[in-house]
Amino acid sequence: MNNQDKYIKKIHRYLNFLRLEIETLNRVNLMDYNIIAEYFYRDLLVYYGFSLKNLNENRVGIS
Repeated sequence: MNNQDKYIKKIHRYLNFLRLEIETLNRVNLMDYNIIAEYFYRDLLVYYGFSLKNLNENRVGIS
């Protein structure tokens, strides 16, 4: 197994952990990680050339 395989598996493991953590917290109505994940994935995809913005930033006071 080369380094690229190791890194891909490690990234997959961390992203899967993040997903499971968010799902678990959502079950008990804790939604803070959803916001963090939105920014994380937006920044990750922007790094790969996508032009994205968080539409929730313009919705002040809406819950």
